[in-house]
Amino acid sequence: MTSRLTEDAYWDAGYAAHQEPVPLALDSFRHRADRRIVELIEAVGLDGRRVLEVGAGNSAVLSCLAARHRDGEFAGLDYSPTGCALLARRAELEGVRIRVLHQDLFAPAPDLRGQFDVIFSIGVVEHFTELPSVLGAMRTLLAPGGRMVTIIPNMAGIIGSLTRRWNRAVYDLHVPHDRASLVKGHGDAGLDVTEAAYLCSTNFGVLSSCFRSEQDPGWTTYLWLTRLTKLLWRVEDVVGELPRTARFSPYIYAVSRHAA
Repeated sequence: MTSRLTEDAYWDAGYAAHQEPVPLALDSFRHRADRRIVELIEAVGLDGRRVLEVGAGNSAVLSCLAARHRDGEFAGLDYSPTGCALLARRAELEGVRIRVLHQDLFAPAPDLRGQFDVIFSIGVVEHFTELPSVLGAMRTLLAPGGRMVTIIPNMAGIIGSLTRRWNRAVYDLHVPHDRASLVKGHGDAGLDVTEAAYLCSTNFGVLSSCFRSEQDPGWTTYLWLTRLTKLLWRVEDVVGELPRTARFSPYIYAVSRHAA
């Protein structure tokens, strides 16, 4: 049986901290990670497709994709009412059409099954103890031949090591998958993996969830690491992408196909 490592209150508290939604910016080296995530999802083909994000509360990525591919049909599913309300507000402010689905992934409305050509998630599946179970639930919403893009933080690398050191409670909300275990989970869920790799050379900004205030242990080190990230991204814009490694890359992703 699948256990969810996070409670509703965890996500609602995070959503409650958000101010008025700000559109995703992709035009600067400072937003390199967001740009790479958007490009990865776009690479499977979104024009004219039915696209669903799972765990879409207040998703800037979903609204950005909806704005860039206006002939597609976009939807976002989340079990948090606060997250869904923020997503609806974001869509309204950014002038995009997004169907907001306040539903539990494991008990979706029957009319959602097999309805989506593309499903993606960012930082969702690692919060469940049984990876094939949560991926299998997502697979039921995918049309035959549909594509899935799964992106998770690389908690098996330096990001996980620092999270465990600075905030063990946050670390314990994640299953620390590596590339091999992510691929295996997809296969066990009946998905054919067509591509799996590490994404971006670095992004120490991922560690922001470890801190509640500037007085927390590790804050100063974290601040300098985020500055290092921006410096490296600037270098990449000039000389080309740096290596993506199991130790330092902030994300792992898998692209898969419904094995129907």
